[in-house]
Amino acid sequence: MTRSLLALIFLFSQLLAVPAYGQEEVNKSVMEACKWVAQQGKDIMAARQNEQPMSETLAFHLDQLRELLGETADMEDLNDSQLEQLKVMEQGLTEMVIAAYEAPLATSEEEWRELINSAEVAAFTACYETR
Repeated sequence: MTRSLLALIFLFSQLLAVPAYGQEEVNKSVMEACKWVAQQGKDIMAARQNEQPMSETLAFHLDQLRELLGETADMEDLNDSQLEQLKVMEQGLTEMVIAAYEAPLATSEEEWRELINSAEVAAFTACYETR
């Protein structure tokens, strides 16, 4: 995983964990963040394997990130540091898309499932290890 992707995962998990109180709530927030990151990895690779245009995949997932963050913070109220963190998260998500589109297309249904599952597991593992 790239440094920007790891930064995305770490910042995202921290953003969701900040409002929580106590270690149990923080762990739950980190787990939810990692599940979200894993789902993005899976969905991005599925889009690649279904030959969706990279530009559409990237736009869709950046919109999902902004929508999710909009649920936890009013985007207009973000300070400079938070805006910089958002840029890092967007860069990490962009790198996830680029990495998926560098992967070859699967030549069988089994390979298709394996590539998608591997992308999901890699994203979740990287996220969870940064907690």
